[in-house]
Amino acid sequence: MPRPRKTREHASTPLRRDRSAQDTDLEQLAQFISHELRNPISTLQAFLTILLREQTGPLNDVQRDFVSSMLSISHRLERLSDDIRVAFADGSEVSVQPSMVDVRAVVESCQREVSSIVHSDGLSIELDIDNMRDWTMTQDPVRLAQIASNLLENAVRHSPDEGTVRLALRQSTSRLFLVVENESYQDLSESDLEALFAPYARGSSASTRHPGGSGLGLAVVTHLVAALRGRIVIRAGKGRVSIGIVLPRSIPGESGAGE
Repeated sequence: MPRPRKTREHASTPLRRDRSAQDTDLEQLAQFISHELRNPISTLQAFLTILLREQTGPLNDVQRDFVSSMLSISHRLERLSDDIRVAFADGSEVSVQPSMVDVRAVVESCQREVSSIVHSDGLSIELDIDNMRDWTMTQDPVRLAQIASNLLENAVRHSPDEGTVRLALRQSTSRLFLVVENESYQDLSESDLEALFAPYARGSSASTRHPGGSGLGLAVVTHLVAALRGRIVIRAGKGRVSIGIVLPRSIPGESGAGE
């Protein structure tokens, strides 16, 4: 008999709780670490950009690939710095800066970036996007990229070596739908689904192909989706897990999640 699929709508609005002194100390530490990482990362990016523009001399193809890879890694470090800050914020401090953006281009860039760090020749990341549709919408490209990248990285870590991760984009007259689905080592229980978006939640060793990672990715997604006025839907069963993000086609102006 087929196993039923579990569906859960995750509360994308970060829970408000009484903030203890420990909470405040942890948030201040996260803010400090994030701030201290930004300056060296920015300096590294500036030097790598100079090299890539060949302002110090020509590069051969191998050198260009190396410098491009290092610059891509520096952008990942920059995003991690922001993830640290966002994950421990109280939910009202996530800024949103909308602009007209090609959502398809943002997602394709995330797919290329995450594919470059996949450590298995058998694992693939596939996109399911209707190329005949116009994907120009009013979104925050930085926040949208953070959501897509974090979901893809999480799916990669929890997929078998020969598995497939799929990211699908859909749209309606008023909504944008982003769904990431992956094969799973084991079915998730209700408690597993509930804990997925908690900070430092990495899953059991039996459900993770690469136990590394900050454990902040899905917690960050919760804050970002709330800031973009969206919601999260999780489905699990039959050896697959999918996390769907539902966003308005046009997000409001600059704001925080707590407004």
